[in-house]
Amino acid sequence: MAELSRKKRYLSRYEALKRKREPKMAVWRALSEQLSPHRFKDGMDDDPAARSRWAAIINNTPVLALRTLAAGMMTGITSPARRWFRLTVADPKLGRLTSVREFLYEVERRMEEVFARSNIYNVLFEIYEDLGSLGPAVLVIDEDEEDVIRAYSLLAGTYCLAANSRRRVDTLYREVVMTVEAIEEKFGLENASESLRKLRTENRLDEDVLLLHVVEPDRQFDGRLLGEHRFPYRSVWLELEKNRDDLILHEGGQFSQPFVASRWAGDEYGYSPGMLTLGDAKGLQQLELDKAKASRKVTDPPMKAPDNLRTGRVSLVPGDITRYPRGMGADSITPAQVLPPAAITIFDNSINNHEERVNAGLYANLWVSLLAREGQPLTAREVAERHQEKLLQLGGVVERLNDELLDPLVDRVFDIMLRSGELPPAPPELEGMPLQVEYLSIVTQAQRMVGYSGVQEFLNAALGLAGADSTVADRVDLDAAISIIAEMLGVPPAIVRSLEAVEQIRQQRAQQQQQQRALEAGAQVAQSARDLGQVDMTDDNAASRLIEQLSPVAAAQVGKGQPG
Repeated sequence: MAELSRKKRYLSRYEALKRKREPKMAVWRALSEQLSPHRFKDGMDDDPAARSRWAAIINNTPVLALRTLAAGMMTGITSPARRWFRLTVADPKLGRLTSVREFLYEVERRMEEVFARSNIYNVLFEIYEDLGSLGPAVLVIDEDEEDVIRAYSLLAGTYCLAANSRRRVDTLYREVVMTVEAIEEKFGLENASESLRKLRTENRLDEDVLLLHVVEPDRQFDGRLLGEHRFPYRSVWLELEKNRDDLILHEGGQFSQPFVASRWAGDEYGYSPGMLTLGDAKGLQQLELDKAKASRKVTDPPMKAPDNLRTGRVSLVPGDITRYPRGMGADSITPAQVLPPAAITIFDNSINNHEERVNAGLYANLWVSLLAREGQPLTAREVAERHQEKLLQLGGVVERLNDELLDPLVDRVFDIMLRSGELPPAPPELEGMPLQVEYLSIVTQAQRMVGYSGVQEFLNAALGLAGADSTVADRVDLDAAISIIAEMLGVPPAIVRSLEAVEQIRQQRAQQQQQQRALEAGAQVAQSARDLGQVDMTDDNAASRLIEQLSPVAAAQVGKGQPG
């Protein structure tokens, strides 16, 4: 059997990945109808389908709850307005060196500038929406000549994922629609299909073409750049048009994984809070329809009338007159069904219950209570003190985001900036040393501060007991306590002196105190010597011998005090 061409191998794997993804598509479609119509695309499904999904939303509570979830995660985890990460090294002694600290601080500052001027924060909001509604979220980070980086969030339904043996997603197959002009600008048309070149010849530059972008590890890469096309990650572009050629539009590579795939929880595609609220969201829309129907029956009920009015004109317009034959009673035209106004209250109560469950399922109430106080944001300490139990609900989610979203994001941006010359030269002490990322978001700090209250209570109790028995204080290492508290509070390292620097300060202080005590003792002896100034010191007597034993300074002072 003939071996498949490279293009056919890629297409074959893509079809296999789509079959594996297929069960998720129906769930994503249902979720998008209730929560995020703009974040799902079913194959070539385009804007008209998305608009029809928006039109089907009657009660927008699920959409607003998802927006609150995304805004809360943005503010609490990666706020553009405050520092949310810092770089460290594994060796604490190395991290205390001035050259290392200054280098890390400068790298952090430059990375923050790149984040601020790029579109990363706009895209992160969409990523948090996807995590809350659909489950998976995929972020592509490309190099950019203007802003260093450029980020894109992928719509569910346009990509397939695969994980390695460690259950980390490292493979991405995604569909991309590009115009003929954009394809020519990005790749050229040397390896384009005949049909694509024909579109260019006919000057149909704005015609859309469906491409497949493949990103996967090069399993044969051994850590060295063996050639022009040997990188840790392959990046392959090809046309999805059904044609007979085996041309690959473009084949290149990446030094680092150019995408980030995160999940709220679960497998390659995961699951989401939106899945837990899907039933309530659907019920909410149906209840709104039923309430509207019941309201119309209350205000405009169906009527019944005698058969002999079939050919007559019957009007239910306020103030109008309906004439009927003589002999018919005044109640001949009556409501066929009468609903009391209290029936609307039943629907309102049920709708309120559904809305509460949706807000709870999407953590909207949690984020509002965590990060708001009469319109003002809470501090990390206030969040920890007031919402310890709620923080426990977010513990696993935040840790997973750190591992699957933020770590790869920071690594990717650092790699791009390093290769583009945007970072300062590293000090010799960091040669070959890996850097680590520590997160300083308000939620991360609040979770750390849950343990701070225990440290604070212990110190207060220990120091209180030391007032009764001073030896109790010997059990408390206050230097270690300061380091632990500073870490819990996320205090910048520059504020807290190292133990070596503190030891030098204490030694200098001890020397100064010793010198001060010597000066004070000398002054007292000198004063005593002046008082003895009238004693005859020329002879060898008890007074002269006493002064010599006390201090050379005192002896000199006494000598000065002798009459000439």
